[in-house]
Amino acid sequence: MEGREEDPHAIKSPLADVLKGVVLPKVPYTTFIFDNLRKNKKILGDRAVAVDIRRNQSLLFKDVEPMAIRFASALTKRGFEKGEVFFYITYNAALLYALHFGVWLCGGAVRGCFQEEDVAEVERQMKDSKSRFILCEPETSELAMMAASRLGWPVNYFSIDGDVNGASPVEEMALKDDGSAYKKDIPISPEEDILFIPCTNGSTGLPKGAKHTHYNLVAQGVSVGAPVDLEREDLQSETTLSIIGNFNVGPFLMIQISLMFGHTFISGSRFEKDIFFKMIEYHKPDTLVLFPYLANVISLSPELKNKNLSFIKKITLGGSVIDTSILGNLSKCFPNAIINTIYGMTETLLISSNGIGVHYKILRDPEKEALLKLKVLEMDKESHISCGPLLPLVEAKVVDVESGTSLERGSKGRILVRSPFIMAGYTTSGCNQDQNPLPVDEHGWFDTGDFGFISEDGQVYVIDRLKLIFKYLMHQVSPADIERVILRHPSVQSVGVVGLPNPETTSAAKAYIVIKPGCSATEEEIKKLVADSTPFYKHLHKGVVFTDKLPETRGGKLDRAALMKQAIREMKASP
Repeated sequence: MEGREEDPHAIKSPLADVLKGVVLPKVPYTTFIFDNLRKNKKILGDRAVAVDIRRNQSLLFKDVEPMAIRFASALTKRGFEKGEVFFYITYNAALLYALHFGVWLCGGAVRGCFQEEDVAEVERQMKDSKSRFILCEPETSELAMMAASRLGWPVNYFSIDGDVNGASPVEEMALKDDGSAYKKDIPISPEEDILFIPCTNGSTGLPKGAKHTHYNLVAQGVSVGAPVDLEREDLQSETTLSIIGNFNVGPFLMIQISLMFGHTFISGSRFEKDIFFKMIEYHKPDTLVLFPYLANVISLSPELKNKNLSFIKKITLGGSVIDTSILGNLSKCFPNAIINTIYGMTETLLISSNGIGVHYKILRDPEKEALLKLKVLEMDKESHISCGPLLPLVEAKVVDVESGTSLERGSKGRILVRSPFIMAGYTTSGCNQDQNPLPVDEHGWFDTGDFGFISEDGQVYVIDRLKLIFKYLMHQVSPADIERVILRHPSVQSVGVVGLPNPETTSAAKAYIVIKPGCSATEEEIKKLVADSTPFYKHLHKGVVFTDKLPETRGGKLDRAALMKQAIREMKASP
């Protein structure tokens, strides 16, 4: 970041000195991780790095590198070349993470796809990636093959967790190949060669592929403390459970942290409440990583009253704006757990955190560890929850939404970030043709599209996505602010607020609400609650709709775009 124009209002991480003088290694990501695994071979032993809930299968630390080499050899025999994209449309599988490393040893990249996507969108993403190598499973094979048949070029099919006609089982490739075709000398340019292409959630349009390089991921690893001698540093292993799609950036970051620090990552692709609670009781994880939307559903589940979950010590929330009522509910249900938050994006990887992704040396410095404490700040008569301090290698600034002028700490505006792990650009489809492939300005600042502020003590506070904020007269209204109030009602399980067009005021708020089983509420109750707690421009002028379910994105978050479309349709249909 040296040599770039400095902004007087740019904010460096209060934890930056932890990595002062550290030079980021320019090595392939495979080298970075495998060196770390070899260094800690003794302490890792037969421990599992990944477990998938659906199959109840594990991947052991000691098997990652040999499986990757065998898979790289098998891919090479089938004509896989440097620069190609290995495309997969499968549910979470522990073996998948070893396959990723096999692709990277060949100089390729990996890209996952939502398992229940429509065929046209799967085809678009395959074409976008120019993929000739496609992995599916019995449940997704029909969708994958139908989409691939439209590509106009021959495709190599692979299957996992069951036979698929015309596909090569990856289990045989990773377990039985002799490794003879693996090429150790494939040249990798860490700063240029793409490693993986996670998909954005598509909550405001088509999912986009964000291209990350080897250097991005090595820098991210260094920022959290790798490489590390686990035995010398006496770091204890943890077990984390999360429900998150394998096409997102989240599982990749979780498995990266697990590989570096000897943790076990237990994952599932679908949230099924009964199975989720059974898996918690069976695996007894130390940590849960949840979207706030899902955390709210879990914390309000009556089943929790009959379960002893005292073994859960940490819960990390991320992916969307967090409400104080969710924190309160989680604290009651999990009294032994510390609640953490995390802020990041598909395009930027981690930005700030007071839990997962924190350099281990910070936790040994009482003064710095105090900065990680979750904070709730009252501002303009509203409560805002911190997302922790910026990570050591991240800078940020807040600019005025209209003028782009940088603002002082504590001022609300558009959040920009700068770090060595911002993506190299989007893949081409799903973007405007005139969009900069590297969406940063000339000084390296990436526009997150988030509205928020950074406090005097360096805590990041995200209020909402700017695209979701609407105007009532001259006032900016965040749907999340109104949702926070509605969630205080004891009968409300979940809520989504949209700003509908209104000629007299530009827009006006409408709430869609799911009521807890066995409970009730009226529209007047909800409207009065909001009116008593917020200024007039945040009132529910467009009313309240009670519904059985709110739409969700591919990643399991509240799908605000779909909710908005539904509200517009209903508005047009009403007399």
